[in-house]
Amino acid sequence: MLTRNWMCVVAALALGCVTTARAELVTNGEFESPTPAAGDLDVGSTAITGWTVGADTGGTRQWSSGGNPGQYVQLGWTIQGNVGSVYQNLATVAGQSYTITFDGAIRDSDTGTNGVTVAFGGNVQTITATTSGWQSYSLTVSATDATSQLSLTSLSTGQYKRFLIDNVSVTAVPEPATITMLAAGLIGLIAYASRKRR
Repeated sequence: MLTRNWMCVVAALALGCVTTARAELVTNGEFESPTPAAGDLDVGSTAITGWTVGADTGGTRQWSSGGNPGQYVQLGWTIQGNVGSVYQNLATVAGQSYTITFDGAIRDSDTGTNGVTVAFGGNVQTITATTSGWQSYSLTVSATDATSQLSLTSLSTGQYKRFLIDNVSVTAVPEPATITMLAAGLIGLIAYASRKRR
């Protein structure tokens, strides 16, 4: 009985370690807070919980419906052709790999190619889309410092070049050695328990 309880404790701790390694780093990645006010957000605005408006010339808005699902942020605007950007500073570990995922879409009434530049620490990647409709994107990058800035900036500056962002997530990628050790430990516990039963 004691051995069985001990195994449950070890298994729970192991699962806790995996959960901690995969903890979400982004605050308000779904842009659900707060309910947005009408109009563009100015550079430096922190009106969207957890986010700051970056290199922006009146081209960042938060919308209350039509997201994937719910609220989302729009980067870029219509007539002026302004660029939009939001960013967040995240606590990271230098050398650790992180997976960035998000949903993106060209605004349904816009035409042509558009997308977003994703910057994370010293890593910069460009995501492009040619059709409207929500699509999921994923990339893996390594942190270079204890704090990494995640920045999303619209690509196009032309009229009616708006890119929508929703469901932004950043999680640490578990190290292969950690996964191997965890698996070996769990296999050992299972083998030990089966031998004890005989």
